[in-house]
Amino acid sequence: MLSIVIRDSNKFYTDALHIVLNQYFTDRNTQIIFTDPDCTFLSHADLVFQEIEHETHYLDALPLLGRHFMGIIFPICEYEANKITPNQRHTCIQELPIIYRQDPPSTVIQKVSRQLSRLHEKDKYFYNKIMQKQCDICDKHQMTKNEIEVLRLINQEYGLTSIANILNRNVKTVHSQKKSAMNKLNITSNIGLYAFLRKNWKLLEYC
Repeated sequence: MLSIVIRDSNKFYTDALHIVLNQYFTDRNTQIIFTDPDCTFLSHADLVFQEIEHETHYLDALPLLGRHFMGIIFPICEYEANKITPNQRHTCIQELPIIYRQDPPSTVIQKVSRQLSRLHEKDKYFYNKIMQKQCDICDKHQMTKNEIEVLRLINQEYGLTSIANILNRNVKTVHSQKKSAMNKLNITSNIGLYAFLRKNWKLLEYC
């Protein structure tokens, strides 16, 4: 059975995509289950359809989906917001199975079908292929073990001084790791960080 998560604020599109996918897998006699679009199920899902504003924003999902995510992400975005010529598109972005809201159902199904075989080829998982590359963009967005440790302790309401003592690091180092993690998550304020951690803290268990 395949587990599917759709994370899109556009309810009309979400409902339409749900119908298209359900019909496709029914025709293939493949059992599926649509799970809630929250962090509890996200890291274990086989197929994740994730709304993004821009193609490169897909990489914001990489830090916390992390090294244990073994499914396939299908970024969803508007075509008009992504007028990028092929030579401007980064190599990793070129390989993304991006779904544009303007795509007809047949195109969506083609993109899904092309990616399904990856679920049964352990050495060809899309996420692993990306993260194994020496890529400036991916390296920039990949969360380090130290940054994850800092976020876990922040989520447990420890201050930076306490975190530094627990991890036996300099306070400036901890502060730097916190800021680096925030940059990778595209978070600009402490309030935004705490809100993010409250909503997504379970993902930290899988990093």
